[in-house]
Amino acid sequence: MSDAELKQVEGVDDTLLHYEFEELMEFTLFDTPPYKAMEQDFSQRGFTGVEQEFVSAFKRLTVEQKGLCRHRRLQGEVGSRLHN
Repeated sequence: MSDAELKQVEGVDDTLLHYEFEELMEFTLFDTPPYKAMEQDFSQRGFTGVEQEFVSAFKRLTVEQKGLCRHRRLQGEVGSRLHN
């Protein structure tokens, strides 16, 4: 990664950290809150729902990016890894 890209990652990381601490710990990290493009949901959720949402997004993105054949092969690999 270039220095500029690392700086962008650091900025995103700092922003998430700030708002996570503010929401979950009731603690402010920065005097001036960093810019955020959208609201985040930090509520607690069950593992099964999060897993299903992730697998669904993974399948959708795989189909969009790599085509249906690759998706089916990965679906089997991911499914077997998730359930082992």
